[in-house]
Amino acid sequence: MIEVEKVCATIAIALDLPAAEVRPESRLADLAELDSLSLVEIATAIDSDFQVRLPGDALTETLSVNDVLRMIEHAPRQ
Repeated sequence: MIEVEKVCATIAIALDLPAAEVRPESRLADLAELDSLSLVEIATAIDSDFQVRLPGDALTETLSVNDVLRMIEHAPRQ
C-alpha cells in the first residue's frame, strides 16, 4: 500500500512547495498554478519515486492528492 505522506512529499518537491501545504485532500489546482511543465514534473517525480508509469495525460483531470494516490495504486509498474 502506498503511503499518502510520501505522495504528498513527492508533489511538494515537484511543485517546490513546503511539505506542510500538501495534504491528502489538497486540490492540485489550489496548490499552484498548474501548467503543462508542472504536470510533467509531478508525473516524472511520481514515476521515479513509486516506480510506476502514468499515462501522459493522467494528471490533467486529477483533482486531489488522494486522486493521485489512487492513480499510483492502479498504474502499471516499471
